[in-house]
Amino acid sequence: MRFLVLVFITTLALSIKASAEQYLTCNTCINQFQMHSVARSAAEGNVTSNGYTDDIFVANFKTAQISGWRISVQYSLNNNGEIDVVSTSSPVSVPSDLQAKVDDASRNEVFALKKVFVPGESGFTSAWDIARNTSNRERLDDWFHDNHPVSYWLSTLGVVLAGHFYNPINGLEYIFEFEDGSTLIMTAPHANQAKLRLDYKENSSSDVDGNMISDAGESFSGEYTFNSVDSMNDYINRASMYGVRVVNVSVGAGARTYYVVILEH
Repeated sequence: MRFLVLVFITTLALSIKASAEQYLTCNTCINQFQMHSVARSAAEGNVTSNGYTDDIFVANFKTAQISGWRISVQYSLNNNGEIDVVSTSSPVSVPSDLQAKVDDASRNEVFALKKVFVPGESGFTSAWDIARNTSNRERLDDWFHDNHPVSYWLSTLGVVLAGHFYNPINGLEYIFEFEDGSTLIMTAPHANQAKLRLDYKENSSSDVDGNMISDAGESFSGEYTFNSVDSMNDYINRASMYGVRVVNVSVGAGARTYYVVILEH
């Protein structure tokens, strides 16, 4: 049996598949190491019995960064007679026209938009309305589309990229700020029929002082710090409004902050 395995592995390693360049998006990558990890994972995910080799470019459209590597992957037999996936890579230069596409795309409003202000007339007054009421999350996304030309942004983005970088909005995050100063994060996991659909990022809601607003179904427990008595009382009152039964509150005051310890059951 060992002889058969050796012959099989040797046969697989005889040729390496060559294919067209790949263009990947990582809008959450903040350095070359993270971009390279994305490229390598994609290459290893595409390896076949004939191996794999390709030039892979990874772009972050929020920062207009793009890097590329030539990555080869093949199966190999280790000293224990087990099959390993072995990859090698080397940097490749980014063509100037490709860099220009990324530069142009990064100026698109879909990437330039960092924070979305949600006015009271939207029907939402606080991140509490979204965190504690799951049905409001899709409604917030509907409001966003009704008040922002998202389809136009995506159509112009498609023209700029000219077929490169499938799903360029992957990993985008937007901060939504409400009139009471509370915030939450909505993410864009994928593009669907030229419409940017935003999903609520779990446990991303916080009040004006940065205290976490627990999601629906999650408990409140711990110490919460506030910059004023008013914001402290607002937090406690909203917690009560959204069904949080506070059974033990102890309040203290520091030099410039107030804090409350909440235990819920």
